[in-house]
Order: sequence, then C-alpha cells, then structure tokens
Amino acid sequence: MFESNDMSRCAELIATIGDLERCQLMTDLAYERMERKQVELLDILNRTNNDWNQTMFVMLLRYMGGQHNKAASEVLAHRVGYNTVVRESGSLANIEALLFGASGLLELLNEDSYTAHLSEEFRHLAAKYSIEPMDAAMWRLKGMYANSHPILRLAQLAACFHRHSITMNSLLECRKRRDISKLFNATISDYWVDTLHRFTSGSFISNRIGSFTSDILGINFVVQMIFAYGHYTHSELLTQRALELLENIPSENNRYTTIWNYHAQISKSALESQAIIQLSRQYCECSRCDECPLAKILSYRSKVRQTQE
Repeated sequence: MFESNDMSRCAELIATIGDLERCQLMTDLAYERMERKQVELLDILNRTNNDWNQTMFVMLLRYMGGQHNKAASEVLAHRVGYNTVVRESGSLANIEALLFGASGLLELLNEDSYTAHLSEEFRHLAAKYSIEPMDAAMWRLKGMYANSHPILRLAQLAACFHRHSITMNSLLECRKRRDISKLFNATISDYWVDTLHRFTSGSFISNRIGSFTSDILGINFVVQMIFAYGHYTHSELLTQRALELLENIPSENNRYTTIWNYHAQISKSALESQAIIQLSRQYCECSRCDECPLAKILSYRSKVRQTQE
C-alpha cells in the first residue's frame, strides 16, 4: 500500500514516471480542480437566474477584490450590476462614479473638484438605477498592498470597461495568454495613483494591470469561466480550450510548486501548477493516499514489475 503525507517524497516519485503518463496525470488533475472550483461559480449562476454576463461580472470582481475583499466585491457586483456598467461604459467618469459611489469608498476620498463631480454623478445614477451604496466599513483598507488596494482595483476595472466591455463572448474568444492580457489592457489616470499614495506608503503603484495579475485572472477567472460554460453547455470544445489556455500561461510560483519543482522540474505551465495544487491540497494534505492518482500509477507499475519478475 502506498502511503505518504510527505509531498517531497511524492515529488521525487513523480519524476520516475514517463512523460506521457505525467502529461495525462497533470491534465486529469487540472480538469479535476476546475470541476471542483466551478461548483461555487454555478451557485452564483443559479442566484443570477442563469445570467452568464452577471455571473461573469461577479466572478471578476471577486478575483479583483482578492482574498481580503472578495465578499465586499461580490456585494458591489450585485449592487451595481453588469448591465448598468455596460450602459454607462461610454463615460469613464460615470463608471467610476458607479463603482466608487456604490462601494461607499467615494465618501472616504478627499473632497476636490473631481470627487465632487463623481458624487454628483453617483446621486443621479443611484436614483436612476435604484442603487443603495455599501458601508465603506465592509472593505478592508488597512494593511493592504498598494497594488491590491480596492481603490486601485476599482479604478482599473472602470478603465477596462470604458476601453471595451468585458463579456462572456470576449472570454470565450481567448485562445492565448496575449488575448487575456488584451482584456485587461487599460491605463488609469494619475489622479488615482496620487490618491492611492494618500492611503498607502512606500510602494510603487502601477497605473495598469500587470502581467502577473493578468495571468492570475487568466487562471482563476477567464479559464474557469470558459470551462464552466463549456461544462454547462456540454461543449467538449470549450472545456478543451480551457485546458489549452492553461497550458499557454506560465506556471504559478507558490509553496506547492516550490516543493515539487525542487525534486522534479515539472511545473512549467499553469496547467501543471494547477494540477500540483490539486494534488497537494486534495490528496497529500488530506491524507487521501489510497485515492491519489499518482499513487495508483506507482502501484500499478509496481504490480507490473512483480508480475514480470
């Protein structure tokens, strides 16, 4: 019986299997991880009455919000709504007024001519669309890195939707990493960079979504939306496209990939890093050695060798 809670030992063993077996193992694990992650997405879809664009909008804000502001970002996505943002996307100031006003964060900004303009626009838009602003206390602001601060993320989202509306169709058309980058290729004004300096200190603040964040959104948002839509519509073409897109994105660098790559350089693409996360979290850390797909491969090979002897 193969038993091991030591990921280092497992990493040593995975290096002993052939390239073809390893490729299939990584693909199966990545697919398994996407199936597990889509449960939450499909729950949101159900709550939006099967509105894929609104579900997409909720998921986008959740991932842009990051771990600490995921819940607040989801509330904002429902308060404003995808259709409202698209209707007002011709005016950058209107989108900023919607996002900052509805989030409650507009009230925290220093009053100047621009924030006064945004406040006036939001009062008009809130009445037009029946939007009740959030309590700013719902957001975590203290101790946040500048480049993951809610104010910066909302300004970036506004710039993206003003430049070109992000739709389910635009996600489904993504084939390569560069296609994902184009979705989020928008620059915010120096006004928001200067504003962030008043909330944070000692950090470089980017006025655009960088390649690291774009890749993370590609892995956790774009690929997952394509996979879930393919699964929902029974389109093998789309689920396969999601896997191929993962292969086109560089590997993540985290504590799991560090352990596995130290013993066997196996994580070169996001498909492989997602597979390693799935293997580590769902099998190694849960002591599910008997169910582990790697253990099954090794056990089968051991039986074959014994038969041959």
